[in-house]
Amino acid sequence: MALEDEIINIENLNLVDEIKVGDQILLETSDGTKLIDFKDFIIGVENVTFYDKLTGIDTTVTDSLSAKLQVHESILSEISGVSADINSINRRLAGLESDINGINSAVNNTAAGTINEFTNNKVGFSMIISTDTKISSTKSIVFNSINFQGSSLTEGSDISKGSSSQSAYYKAKGTYGLLLQGTFNINHTTTNADLALDLYINNTKSVSFPVVQTIRNGTRSFASFSHYVNLVANDKITLILTGISTATATQGTFTGTKI
Repeated sequence: MALEDEIINIENLNLVDEIKVGDQILLETSDGTKLIDFKDFIIGVENVTFYDKLTGIDTTVTDSLSAKLQVHESILSEISGVSADINSINRRLAGLESDINGINSAVNNTAAGTINEFTNNKVGFSMIISTDTKISSTKSIVFNSINFQGSSLTEGSDISKGSSSQSAYYKAKGTYGLLLQGTFNINHTTTNADLALDLYINNTKSVSFPVVQTIRNGTRSFASFSHYVNLVANDKITLILTGISTATATQGTFTGTKI
């Protein structure tokens, strides 16, 4: 066999996937060709071309970065908790939205008259004169009966049809607007009387309505009015007929409707 047939080229050797402890590396030294175990293969700082860049790193910078990293980790943990709270709030808002939509639908499906009836069932009223009623000496109109009173009103303290010793009155149960309406037929003994129907709030005249004589130079008169008032709790409303000394109300109505 020729010598060249025994020569093995390195490039023809099999390749390995990794190098690990126990593997050996072939070295050519001044003392001859030798082997070195991979675990003893150490690269010194003089062989690292970028060593100067590594030694230039300020440790205070790395310490600062490490501290900031810890802060960021803490913030991220808190954000995670906040996200859970936000998700919970969003679920509650979705529930509230559903409830509000339900209320809105109910209101839209409720006739205006029904809503008006509900509010007036609390504080509305209606008084009537069905038979001749003498106007009291204080010129206050006395009603035969209270045809309707709201459930929040108590007769004798919040509302009264009046008597020979006291005026009919109405007391507000809160802050709201009230539409007052009334019609009256009045007989009296004064010819060409300058009659007026006065609305009092807390014993102070608020507005005066004219009373029209239906028979010229006669003694029969008619009064009608519609008036809106803003009330606060316990405001007291009374009606007073002025301009005559003796009179009788033959028919009449007085109503209050919450607006």
